[in-house]
Amino acid sequence: MTEWKRPDNIPFPSIWRTFEGKKEINGIKRKYWVQDVTEEYADAFLGYMTIGLLGEEALCKYSKIIEDTQSEQEIVELWRNSLKEKLALICLTKNEKGEVQIVGGNFTFRAYKGEHFDLDIFKGENIRKVILTAEHVYQMKDIYTELNTDQYLTALGLYVLPEFRGEGIGVEILKARRELCLAVGLSASATLFTSPTSQHIAAKARFKDFVEITYEDLEKENPECSFPGITEVSKYLKFMCIRYD
Repeated sequence: MTEWKRPDNIPFPSIWRTFEGKKEINGIKRKYWVQDVTEEYADAFLGYMTIGLLGEEALCKYSKIIEDTQSEQEIVELWRNSLKEKLALICLTKNEKGEVQIVGGNFTFRAYKGEHFDLDIFKGENIRKVILTAEHVYQMKDIYTELNTDQYLTALGLYVLPEFRGEGIGVEILKARRELCLAVGLSASATLFTSPTSQHIAAKARFKDFVEITYEDLEKENPECSFPGITEVSKYLKFMCIRYD
């Protein structure tokens, strides 16, 4: 990642979005907020992502990253490095005792025109396949021309803890990107969504389809991008984007 510095005039941490959940507990809907990821929550959220997202997100699950120690270490290092830009988002709430709980989050960071992942830095076979797949999709069409910008906010994983699902949290985290982007001088956001669930969430947050390809066609175009069994849960990858005008 190219070195980038968050503007000094933007407080860190900042709360970017507040909302109520959909479910009533004793007649009360839970309150949530989305803010910057701070050191206080970083290790715990990295743990949730490692245990949860690597076993559920389509590319990670069907490339079996969690069974490849080298790949697991390298993706955790990617997440940790993304925190340095101070652009990652975390959703929090308070339980009945008033204690803050992690609900979910998004390892967001800045993408810059002409910048690509260097496959040579990855030694784990399974993570290399995931990164190669992402790069293949990114190169299919010019996102920078589409968004009329030379940089945008992207991400390496959106995750909501199972006990908080059904509250619309994934949508709210994606919506929080708008306030974050406008504050730090970014005009757009784009991310690769790999399953029907994440694609539906993105569409509800007003992301539009930019590139769509089936996993079968992807493998035909690049045999290295093969994920046996993935079509049982997902037919398409979608590179989706949004401009904040």
